[in-house]
Amino acid sequence: MNIKNIALIVFTVVIGFSGFAQTEEQIEDIDFGIQKWFYNQYPKSSEAVWSKLYSASNTDRYQVSFKFEGATIIAVYDEKGKRLSEQKSVNVPHISIINYIEDNYDKPKIKEVTMKTNFVSNELTYLVDLKSKSNGSEVILFDEKLNRISQDYISSSN
Repeated sequence: MNIKNIALIVFTVVIGFSGFAQTEEQIEDIDFGIQKWFYNQYPKSSEAVWSKLYSASNTDRYQVSFKFEGATIIAVYDEKGKRLSEQKSVNVPHISIINYIEDNYDKPKIKEVTMKTNFVSNELTYLVDLKSKSNGSEVILFDEKLNRISQDYISSSN
């Protein structure tokens, strides 16, 4: 499972959209109102690929993957064009994350760091995909204050 799939799963659990990402369908015909908000927030974006996410509660969400200012970003909007979340790769993780990993893992190698912003709850989360000699491959999470989020907490919030 790659970090983008894990990020979507974690996003679903953390913000409480328990039935959120059930089914996804790539679409080309997207409502103008949603596109208007998207291009207002990301004016020089390119390579946008839209998907419609269906949920158990029949609340449609729209996901767009695109390039903006040299980064690949994934954003999720509701049917009215309100941006719910954004995730993007971070080239250089915060020094606190690096220090935590170096202190707690044997020969760690960071594969990818993704920053997720939840605009509904105003929360920021970092997902770190790493490989170490002691633990193998895993994804660890940090909150906006760069405190590690326990996997037990995420599992218990289901």
